[in-house]
Amino acid sequence: TIKHLLEQIRDKAIPIFKMKFPNAITVFAFDNSTSYARYAKNALLAERMNLGPGKKQLVMQPTTFINANRVQRIQKLVFKENYPNPAM
Repeated sequence: TIKHLLEQIRDKAIPIFKMKFPNAITVFAFDNSTSYARYAKNALLAERMNLGPGKKQLVMQPTTFINANRVQRIQKLVFKENYPNPAM
């Protein structure tokens, strides 16, 4: 995770670099897809969504989209408590 990456940089890589090269300055750069795994608490992630009503729901903010008639619509991302089709 990004937390582990940052801990390794802070606790291992930087101290080693400072010991080996005390008068140098460095830049650590990473292009690692696992380091992109930080999201806002209310980010829309499929893995956080329920497949149907009930169960513990995260609070996800509604979003908007433009429909086929070019009208902006609000899209809610959480099932209502009284959703009419519990089989979904």
